[in-house]
Amino acid sequence: MIETSGLPANAANALLEAMLELAPEPSLEALSQRAMDLVIRLSGASRGLFILRRGDTLQVVVARNMESQNLENPELEHSTSVVRKVLEEGCPCITESLLDDPGFRDSESVQRLKLLSVLALPVRGPRNGDVLGAFYLDNPKEAGVFRESDLPLYELFCDFLGIAVAKARRQEDTDRRLAEARRDLQHGYEEIVGRGPAMTRVLAAVDRAARTELPVLIHGETGTGKELVARAIHDNGQRGRAGKTFLPLNCASMPDHLLESELFGHTRNAFTGAVADRVGAFGEADGGTLFLDEIEAMSPKLQQSLLRVLDNGEVKRLGEDRPNRVDVRIICATNQPLEDLVAREAFRQDLYHRVNVFPLHLPPLRERREDIPELVAYFLDDVARRRGVARKGIGKRARRVLEQFGWPGNVRQLRAAIERAYALAEGPELGDEDFPDLAPPASASTGTAGFPWGEAKALDRYLEKVAVEKVQEALARSAGNVSSAARELGITRERVRSLRDRNRDADVPRS
Repeated sequence: MIETSGLPANAANALLEAMLELAPEPSLEALSQRAMDLVIRLSGASRGLFILRRGDTLQVVVARNMESQNLENPELEHSTSVVRKVLEEGCPCITESLLDDPGFRDSESVQRLKLLSVLALPVRGPRNGDVLGAFYLDNPKEAGVFRESDLPLYELFCDFLGIAVAKARRQEDTDRRLAEARRDLQHGYEEIVGRGPAMTRVLAAVDRAARTELPVLIHGETGTGKELVARAIHDNGQRGRAGKTFLPLNCASMPDHLLESELFGHTRNAFTGAVADRVGAFGEADGGTLFLDEIEAMSPKLQQSLLRVLDNGEVKRLGEDRPNRVDVRIICATNQPLEDLVAREAFRQDLYHRVNVFPLHLPPLRERREDIPELVAYFLDDVARRRGVARKGIGKRARRVLEQFGWPGNVRQLRAAIERAYALAEGPELGDEDFPDLAPPASASTGTAGFPWGEAKALDRYLEKVAVEKVQEALARSAGNVSSAARELGITRERVRSLRDRNRDADVPRS
């Protein structure tokens, strides 16, 4: 923490005001320009340079009031010996007259420039104290401009600036890596929508995973697109797998004995109901990729069987004595923290290490809100194309609702919301009233977390009520003609009949 209690009140106030002006600058260039202006204002200098280290080189990033404004040769106008000393020793230099200072008066640049008042200040990094750069300030025609008593003020300002410079440099590095990642990304990810920083990092990881044959473990909340990412890894993979089978299998979708048969296959009469041979998922995916979603749902017995296949590449069908060799790449997915399940002995530790060779995390939609406009546009196009109807636009208020909502169901929930809004919207544009389950009631406090008001079931009931009312109105306008109502609403005739009959037979809440 930067301490100002030892400074006089006026100096402390000047420092705090300067820091407040410095804090919002987003880039290193803007930060450097602002810092130069502020330090000249604080010190009363007439001229100045701000110099930063770039590896083994020094770069003058800002010059103020230097006659030639020659950034390539700033030594023509300032004391290089002072700058070198401050950068090497990391200590400030302040003098009333450099011409009379025994440490510098013999310097060629000092004698040539006849320099009087000079102040040079190191700018240190916040972690290890390395000197990141320095200010050089002077007033060549007037002695005694800078006072020793003001050094604590200047040093505190430079400490704060060092934190800001380090942060700006980290952001520059991040932006550069993201730009490189975007340039280097393979093609073929058109189905994965979003090119914000979070998804660019994901796609860079997908690229790396696709260049290997390692088992991949994708972790992400429900609806983040784990299967889509797994397919992208397969489609861009090595050894010709892209042209082979990609087989997804949800481990939580069936009981244990059926999952075992689905995975490993069986022979005829291996168990009751086995009327024919089945090669199983490993056999079907031979040469390709097997995607096992919700792997945490596997029983301990199946976990052991899967581990054996991963270890030796052999699969033995139920009812068969001899194993068969398979060449299958395994990609697993989970929405649970498997390491926690391992700690509770609910998931085998050896299997966890076997499938978690290349971990890949998918961020929830609330952590990549910058992608929501692109996703909305994609789903609007997709719905119109699949339904064969005109593409609807989206209003500003509706767009704001979508961008601010918490999306506990992630991209899958966003897609469903667009689908439902198409059924509700009467005009050519989706409005916020077409997303009644997303916009909070007027009495509710605003927020961005998923479902911050009420229960999800209550919202679903309300949405159902609105849908029923829309169908009633459309049927009234079409004199009860189901086909006409369906065309008007952009939904199927079966959906119209279902909502019509629900209004007749069910007790729809009237909130």
